[in-house]
Amino acid sequence: MKNKKIWFLLSAVVILILVAGVVWFLDKKDLVEEKSEMLYYQSSFGFTSKLSKNWLILTKDQVMNNPNLLDFDNKSINRINPALLEQIKTKIMSGRTELMYSTKGSGGFGENINIMVTMGNLVKKKQENQLCTQMPVEFGKMFGRKIKFYKCGIKYVGKRKVLYLDFEGVVPGTRSAQYQFQVAPRKLVIATLTCKESSYKKLNKEFDDFIKNVKLDK
Repeated sequence: MKNKKIWFLLSAVVILILVAGVVWFLDKKDLVEEKSEMLYYQSSFGFTSKLSKNWLILTKDQVMNNPNLLDFDNKSINRINPALLEQIKTKIMSGRTELMYSTKGSGGFGENINIMVTMGNLVKKKQENQLCTQMPVEFGKMFGRKIKFYKCGIKYVGKRKVLYLDFEGVVPGTRSAQYQFQVAPRKLVIATLTCKESSYKKLNKEFDDFIKNVKLDK
């Protein structure tokens, strides 16, 4: 069965691979310095949250207000393939994707949180086992190797029902965690953290706190 939800998840993971290296080409002077310990995050997908100030937020509004962040003429990112940069910029400016990059990492991988929205509802309990069994199979087909899943299932974060995934990153040496939650009828948010295995414990805690701080727009 080629479940629609699974194929949307695959698309999200592909985007993570495409954008993973961009943050390492951003000049530090392009980052907006925050005095607060936490950043306020207003998503265009119908919710707000907070996260550590060690993240760079890239939403449509952020890029519009800071055009140099993804400017082709910016010397700090001119080594990126122009077609790739254009694809990333198009996704952000279309409002289909919102990205956050860790500014505290090191090495050639851009640790990031990717926020996407799709039309649909959270998987039901009776569908949970089927979905969690099928996803590793479809991921393996897509990426040509076995992708190990550590956790998959429905749980509650506070009073919010979520689908939670913890799986091996597609890029060797990385790991991903994902939350899916409902923001409105037939409107599902998919938030995915991808980071180096060595950073996973710390960044996954920040990601968990980010989800705990989610408040739906009224």
